Amino acid sequence: MSVVRGREPDICSGPLLSNMLRFAVPIILSGILQTLFNTVDAAVVGRFGSATALASVGSTASLTHLIVNVFLGLSTGAGVAVAQAMGAENRGGVRRTIRSSVLLSLVSGVLCGAVGVLGAPVFLGWMGCPADVLPGAAIYMRIYFVGMPAILLFNYGSSILRAMGDTKRPLYFLLAAGIVNTILNLVFVIPLGMDVAGVALSTALSQCGAAVLVLLCLRRLPRDVRLDRLGADRKSLWLILRIGVPAGLQASLFSLSNVVLQSSVNSLGTTAVSASAAATNIDNFVYIGMNGVSQSATTFAGQNFGAGKLHRVAYTVRDSVVLTTAIGAALGMTECLLARQLLALFTADPAVIALGIERMQLIGTTYYLFGIMDALSSVLRGMGRSFTPMVLTLLGVCGLRVLWALFVFPLYPGLRFLFWCYPLSWGATLVIMLIYYRVVMGKERRHAGADLSAVS
Repeated sequence: MSVVRGREPDICSGPLLSNMLRFAVPIILSGILQTLFNTVDAAVVGRFGSATALASVGSTASLTHLIVNVFLGLSTGAGVAVAQAMGAENRGGVRRTIRSSVLLSLVSGVLCGAVGVLGAPVFLGWMGCPADVLPGAAIYMRIYFVGMPAILLFNYGSSILRAMGDTKRPLYFLLAAGIVNTILNLVFVIPLGMDVAGVALSTALSQCGAAVLVLLCLRRLPRDVRLDRLGADRKSLWLILRIGVPAGLQASLFSLSNVVLQSSVNSLGTTAVSASAAATNIDNFVYIGMNGVSQSATTFAGQNFGAGKLHRVAYTVRDSVVLTTAIGAALGMTECLLARQLLALFTADPAVIALGIERMQLIGTTYYLFGIMDALSSVLRGMGRSFTPMVLTLLGVCGLRVLWALFVFPLYPGLRFLFWCYPLSWGATLVIMLIYYRVVMGKERRHAGADLSAVS
C-alpha cells in the first residue's frame, strides 16, 4: 500500500524484484545527492581552499557519523513502525507514529547538535587529529552540528514517506537542496574566501530548506494520516525506540570502529588523511547504491510482515541480495578502473592520488560483501528484529576492526594493510547474520503455522 496509488510500486503484491528496483532507484538517487553534500564540500575546499582544508573536512566524517547515527537510527525505527502499520492497514497507527516521529526528530536534533558543537575539539583531539588540521576540522563540525535539528527532521520525514511508499518526493527535495548547496559552496569559498566554514554553512543552510519541504509534505498527506500536530504516543514511541535504538547503535558501532581506524590513518600523516578522505568520498557512492536496496528491503519486509505475508519477506531477502551484489560489483569495479581520474577531482597531489588508489582497489572489489550483510540486517529490522543484528555487528565488524587497528596494524603500518580489516569483517559478519536470519524465519513460520491451526 502506498501513499498515492499508481505512483509507487505496490509493496504487498505483484512482482517483487521489479517493484523493489523501481522503489530503490529514487532512494539511490536521493542517497547520491545526500552524499554529494560532503563530496562537493571536499572537492571545493580541496581545489579552492587552503592546503589543509581537504584534510579538515575529511577527518570529521567518521566522528560525525559516530555521533549522528545514534540519533539517526531512530528514523529507521519510525520507518519500520509506519511500514508495519501500513501493511496492517492501521491508518490511525500511522498518524500517531508520524506525530511522535517528528517530535522525536526535533528533540534528537537539539541533543545531537549540542553534543557536536560542545564536544568537537575534545573528540577530534582524542582521535589524534593532526595539529595543522584540528582548527579547521573543529570549525566544520561546529557549524555542521548547528544545523542538526533540520538534518534529522528531513531524514525522519523522508523515512516516513518511503515507508508509506513515496520515494520520489524525498528525491525532489534533496535535488533542490543539492543545487542550493553547490551554489552556496562556490559563493562562500571562492569569492568570499570562507574556506572550511563556507562549505559547512552551505550544507547546513541547504538542509534547512530540505527540512521545510518535507515538513510541508507531511502536513499535506491524506487527512487520516497527515501530520496535524506534534504528540508523543507511548505505543508508537516504544516501537520506534525498540527498533531504532539498536539500529542507531549498530550504525554508530560501524562509525566507532571507523573512528579507531581514522586514528590509525591520522598516525600516517596529512597525506594519508587526505588520500583516505578523497577515497572515502568516492566509496560512498558504491555504498549508496547498495544501501538504497537495503532501505527498500526494510520497507518491503516491514509492510509484508505487517500483512502476515512471510513468503514475500523471504523473497525480499532473495531479491535484495541479487540487487546489492550486482550493484556493488558493478560500481566497485568501475571505481577501480577510474580511480586515478576520480581522485583527481579532489586533489592534484601525486602522493595523495597514489595512496587513494591503493585503498580504492581493495575496497571496490569487495564492497558487495557489505551490501549483502546490510540487506540481511535491513530485512530483520523490517521484521522488528533489531537488537540481535546490532550485537552481531558489534562482534563481527567492530570487534575485528578494533583488534586489527590496535594489534595487527602496528606490526605492518601502511594504509592498504590497515584497510584489509574491511572485507575480513564484512565476510565474517555476513556468515553469522545469514545463520541468524534462517533461525528467525524458521521461528516465524512455525508461529504462523500454529496460529493457522488455532483458527482452523
